[in-house]
Amino acid sequence: MSTKEKIIFSTPEAGEFLTACGLEDLESVFRLGRAVQPDRHSHKEVASATLETKRTRERIFIKRQWRRKRQVPRWGDLIRGQARQSDPVREWWGLTWLRAAGLDAAEPLGLYYRTRSMRSAVVTRAVPAATSFHDMLRAGSQERAAVESLEPLAEAVALTVRRMHAAGYAWRGVVARHFYPEIRPDSSWRVWLIDLEGVHRRLSPLSIRRDHRRLLESLKGFDIDPEMSRLLATKLGKR
Repeated sequence: MSTKEKIIFSTPEAGEFLTACGLEDLESVFRLGRAVQPDRHSHKEVASATLETKRTRERIFIKRQWRRKRQVPRWGDLIRGQARQSDPVREWWGLTWLRAAGLDAAEPLGLYYRTRSMRSAVVTRAVPAATSFHDMLRAGSQERAAVESLEPLAEAVALTVRRMHAAGYAWRGVVARHFYPEIRPDSSWRVWLIDLEGVHRRLSPLSIRRDHRRLLESLKGFDIDPEMSRLLATKLGKR
């Protein structure tokens, strides 16, 4: 392994599992990511795979990046000290911070990166919920029928956002597609979060208003039930 390459595992068990599955360095993660029909962007890819050992079988996601998204960084990234961080590195810290704050976020397993480079990858465990908040509320979605009452779901999503802000974090990616509600046996909701590279610790009244606005705007234009938008707007304002 190159002296410039670094690996962080969330736990020794995660490290043993990923290494046993052949993900022992950055290039092995890139090879697997290329092989499993990734969702491709101009500068990164996200792919899903199933890893298996004699004792463990896990569905995981690989987010890998190989170049900068933009040559001139956002002013906010400069202020937050994130201008030189790749999305996988930001994802790792966003997941780690929110999980430490007690929120239900996807579990990070391993971070592979090179210093002074955008070439990096993060491996996360898939969340238990199968359908995003956005897809759950689309007209015609089979999951839509499972939502007997919109108010408990709106309260669970809004509570997740309020808890994040109370912990001192804001999230530029706070859109409906990144929330994965899971209904419990008692009909209450547990909300899982994914794609947390936009999480940062410079919380302000402006960033709170931005987060609320982006979440509500993400419900527009996709045949989302307007009652949910009204409920969510009301509950986001609660303290």
